Amino acid sequence: MEESNYRVPNDDLYKFLIGTWKRNLEWREFGNNFPHLRTSNTLVLIEEFVRLNPEPNTRQLKWSFSKSLEKSDFIFGYIMKFISLRDTKNKNKILTNLEWDFMGETCHGKWIPEASLAILNFFLSSSSIIVTFKILDSETIAVCIQEFNHVNNQSGKTVNTENSTIQCGNMYRLDQTKYKQ
Repeated sequence: MEESNYRVPNDDLYKFLIGTWKRNLEWREFGNNFPHLRTSNTLVLIEEFVRLNPEPNTRQLKWSFSKSLEKSDFIFGYIMKFISLRDTKNKNKILTNLEWDFMGETCHGKWIPEASLAILNFFLSSSSIIVTFKILDSETIAVCIQEFNHVNNQSGKTVNTENSTIQCGNMYRLDQTKYKQ
């Protein structure tokens, strides 16, 4: 399979993500032989979120999820901050770090524009989730999600791979005007 060399215009992941996406995932058990569990189809609405007193060098996107295109059906997921910083090693390069709160935990991610790759880390009290987005073209994102559930015991937090999953699929940009009645 040929590797995608698509580069997000102006390396601006923030602007690229804005819109409505259809996410299709195949879920597999993480472990021996990776048995198929199910498939899922979810709509992801990503919108600009503007605060009255924005932090310097920071923009925010609101992520919501639904099974239908009805605006009222979308359920809030999180507000993701895009924090732009100048690279200390290369002053001409801007680094974009990502930060959001999910289930009471602050989560972090990173945008790697040279590879058109975003990596999101959700380190929660009950699970650890690593989401990788590889942008393939202006309308398509490859998605890989690894979710590891935790078991708490006397020795501390351990990983229980029996209930852990790997989810792979794609997100496709939707043109909502084609779906209006």
